[in-house]
Amino acid sequence: MITVQEKLKQRGALEQVGGMAYLAELQDKVPSTAQLPVYLDTVKAGHQLRKAIQVATEMVMQAYDYEGDVDKLLLQFEGNVSQLTESETPQVEEHIKAVMGRVVADMEQWHYSRGSQQIRGLPTGPAGIYLDKILMGIRDTHYVTLAGRPGDGKSSLAMNIVEYLARDYVWHKPTGKKILTEGVERDETEEVRGVPVGVFTIEMDNESLGYRLLFGRAGVDEGAV
Repeated sequence: MITVQEKLKQRGALEQVGGMAYLAELQDKVPSTAQLPVYLDTVKAGHQLRKAIQVATEMVMQAYDYEGDVDKLLLQFEGNVSQLTESETPQVEEHIKAVMGRVVADMEQWHYSRGSQQIRGLPTGPAGIYLDKILMGIRDTHYVTLAGRPGDGKSSLAMNIVEYLARDYVWHKPTGKKILTEGVERDETEEVRGVPVGVFTIEMDNESLGYRLLFGRAGVDEGAV
């Protein structure tokens, strides 16, 4: 604004354009590049909403005149809605050298922290102690499937893991502060018990899961009551 003011003064046009009051007002109306990420998020959200409106409108029009298999139409609707979020998942090709570089760095970090970290993800607790040796914990980038024949105890083991993580698992959360220990500055942490766990099932209702958790926690056989 100072540069523009001087240029206008030299040309004798400062008052003609509205003076300093106008320049100050003009400065407030110019978007700042510092807020670019916020502007981009706003534009992106508007674009997603327009796509959602378009998909929803097409679904309504199809539903009014459709005379075929309803289940097939519903599956098509489900696929259309899923495509709204699939485009948000980054799909980038990478050279194996870049991948292996991250793998080696991750292995080195785990190797040097083995004294305080025996596994590399969430533990499965006493019920799955053997799984921890195989999986090295449930990592946030992994999809773990627990499979077996009916009646083999899959649901029981899964709920035992859920209960352990939700109630008994102890971890250390950074507080954002620094502490000085033996002359070395470290990140301060606080002890936290339990992590949020979500359970989705089509096999049992909510009450059945509640019974399993209650009797399992009490150490009592549900069938003996």
